[in-house]
Amino acid sequence: MSNPLVSIIVPAYNYGRYLGHCIDSVVEQTYPNWELLVVNNGSTDNTSEVIDRYSDSRIKKFRIETNDGITKALKLGYDQSAGEYIGFLAADDMFTPFKLERQIKFLRLHPDVNCLGTYVEVIDDQGRVSRNNQGVMSYVNEQFDFADLKTWRWKHFLCMPTVIYSKYLCDKIGMAPSDGLTNVFDWDFHVRLLRAGACFKVIPEKLTHYRWHDSNETRRRQNVQNQWIYSFTRSFVPVIREFAPDPHREMADWMKAIYLDTLPNLFMEEATAGARRAYLEAMLDPEDNVAQCADYQSFRRYTMEWQVNSDKRAAIAALDESLMELRARLLSVPSADRSKRFPLERIAGARMRFADRVRLELQRGIRRVRKSLGLGDPAKQAA
Repeated sequence: MSNPLVSIIVPAYNYGRYLGHCIDSVVEQTYPNWELLVVNNGSTDNTSEVIDRYSDSRIKKFRIETNDGITKALKLGYDQSAGEYIGFLAADDMFTPFKLERQIKFLRLHPDVNCLGTYVEVIDDQGRVSRNNQGVMSYVNEQFDFADLKTWRWKHFLCMPTVIYSKYLCDKIGMAPSDGLTNVFDWDFHVRLLRAGACFKVIPEKLTHYRWHDSNETRRRQNVQNQWIYSFTRSFVPVIREFAPDPHREMADWMKAIYLDTLPNLFMEEATAGARRAYLEAMLDPEDNVAQCADYQSFRRYTMEWQVNSDKRAAIAALDESLMELRARLLSVPSADRSKRFPLERIAGARMRFADRVRLELQRGIRRVRKSLGLGDPAKQAA
C-alpha cells in the first residue's frame, strides 16, 4: 500500500534461523495496512537468503555492509518509514496474527494514547511456549501506571517489541537511541518519549512472542551499569525535574534507594567511578548547583571508597562514617538556617527534624544492606 498506517522495523544480524518466522508473523497479520522494513545489519549467515525469499510489495529491504551496532540499523529503517505509527520487532521475536488489529482498534477508541504495548508469551529456541522461562518476562504482563515516575525504577515494564508508537511523537525526540546504549536503549527511548508527552498503555493480551534462547540479546549484559547510569542522568533526571510533583523528594528517594537498597546497591558496584560520580552529581544537584549541597562530599567519599575497595564490608564502613558526618553537620546548623544551607531539607517536612529523619531512614537502609551481606545488625553487635 502506498500509505501504510503502521511501519514495522526489523534489524537483523545473524538471526537467519529465526528471521523467516519473524517476517511471516507480520505477513500473516489480520490487519493489512502495514509496511515491513527489514535491515540486514552486516549479517554473515543466511539472513540475505531468507530476506530474498519474500516478494510482498509491503516488505522493504535494506542492507548495511558492516555491523556497527543496532542504532544505525534502527535509524536507517526509521528514516525510510512512512507509517503514522511505528514499531520495532527483533528478528527472533514474532507477532500473533491479531496483534496489529487489536492495537489499531484500541488506538482508535483511545485517541489520547500514543504508545501502545501488549503482554508477551515467552517462547523457546524452537518457537514453543516456554513454560520453564515464563518468569523472565512475566513482570511486563501486568498493568502499570506509566505516568507514575516510580514505575520506571529498577525494572523496565514495557517490552519494546510489543509497542507501536506515534511517529509524530518519535519525530519530536529524534528517534534513534543513543550510541553505545546496547542494553538500555529501550528504557532510554521510552523515558525520552515520556518527557515529550507520551501516554503509555498496554493491552492485557499476550499478542507478542518473545523468544528466549542462548544467544538472546537480553543476556548480553555488557557494561550495563554504566549505560544505565548514563541514561538516567541524561534522560530521566530532566523528567523528574519537569514532571515530579515534588522533584526534591523524588531525587532523594532515588538517591537513598541507589545507595541503601540491596538490589541497586549491588547493581552499582561494577559501574565506573566516573559514571557513579555523574549519577551522584545529578541526584544531589536538582537545581544545577551541586557545590551548595553539603551532602555531596560525604556521598562522594562513599563512591570513591567503593571504587578502590571491592570488599563490600569496607564500602559499608565508609558509608557508616560518611552518614554520621552528615548527621553531625546537619545538627550543627541552626534550624532557621538549615533550609538555606541544605537544599534537601525541604523534602523532609517540618514535624521531624531533618537530621533525625536522615538518621532513622538511613540506619534502616544500612541494616538491610548489612543483613544481605551477612554482616549482622551493628546495633545488636554493639550491645
